[in-house]
Amino acid sequence: MMQDTVLTMSKESVREFVDFVISYCPRGTKIISTKEVHNTFDRVALTPEDSDYEAVPYEDVPAAERDNWQNTAVWLHSMFDKNKDPEPLFDLDLILKSGQLIPTYSTQPEDIVKRIMDVFDEGIECLQQIPQLEPILLRHLFKTHGKKMLKAPLRPRQKPSPVDPNKKSVLPDENTWLWDAYDDLRTALTAAIQPLYEYVQTFSQFEEQHALQPEKYVADLEGNTETEPMDAEALRAEIFALREKEEELKGRIPESATVSIFKINIRDIRTFYALKYGTIIEKVIKMISRRAIEANYRIATEFGAITERIQTPPKNIQELTDTKKYLSEIGITIEKLKTEIDQCMRTYDICGEFNHEFQGGENDDKWKLFGAPQRIMEAIESQTAILEK
Repeated sequence: MMQDTVLTMSKESVREFVDFVISYCPRGTKIISTKEVHNTFDRVALTPEDSDYEAVPYEDVPAAERDNWQNTAVWLHSMFDKNKDPEPLFDLDLILKSGQLIPTYSTQPEDIVKRIMDVFDEGIECLQQIPQLEPILLRHLFKTHGKKMLKAPLRPRQKPSPVDPNKKSVLPDENTWLWDAYDDLRTALTAAIQPLYEYVQTFSQFEEQHALQPEKYVADLEGNTETEPMDAEALRAEIFALREKEEELKGRIPESATVSIFKINIRDIRTFYALKYGTIIEKVIKMISRRAIEANYRIATEFGAITERIQTPPKNIQELTDTKKYLSEIGITIEKLKTEIDQCMRTYDICGEFNHEFQGGENDDKWKLFGAPQRIMEAIESQTAILEK
């Protein structure tokens, strides 16, 4: 009696377990890209004729016109909609190892299948540990009191051979049902992991991002013996182009994707590639700021030399004549330096456009340079007045 009960419960439990797992396995998985994956499930769509059918609330209200309450009701319906696709059973992380374009899974797919099948076998093997209760409860009726176990189902280690109906003496394996359940589960899981191998190959399209080396990229922008360095405006355009590439990349790589019965977490790879663009952008902004500081220093040094030359008192008639001539001709040089100051201020503006913050002293130098032409003109007027006396 008890053995029959164990057998009946075992069959029901095994079938529920197998059916549960298989219900999450899609009939097919189509890999379009890293971002786009379509899983197709076998299920009966509920219709208004079904007793547990629930219509979508506020379906007649355009999405743009729904209020918060209506949007919440629609969202809740989508969460518990019986027609929706099942949630993935397992989470896997994609890991990008150094030097490898194609990432690997945190757990190998075939190991997952093996572990599930081990759980199946462990559950069946536990049945072998159920003791017979009669010898325990009715010890006086049994001559031997050794521990005896109930006869329980045991999975065949290989597929049972079909029995020839003409051979009456050969009986079919009584555990064939258990092998069939095991085989159904293993076949479904083996099919479910196949799309994973195809999915990782979609990362071959990111060879450009994989090969991107921020240090080398920035060094090329700086220029070398064969190429001229890019000016501030060109670097500004480069930053915007890099930002577009970064956003495009984020659009091509989602933070996660559902592939078959798995949720694939891709955030780390997405962040890794995006960070390359971010690093380059940060270095280019610093390059532009350095250009502004260096130009400031160079122009300020020239103004300092001009001021020193103007304010040096002549010692004789010849030096007086040379100084007057210098004052009369210095205007051309100052106009040229004004143009360079405008270019330098534009470089500062580009840095400000990208929210780069200069240190206190660097900001002071910027505004000192901005007022340098006015100060030099005042020095010229002052020195001219002195020389005319």
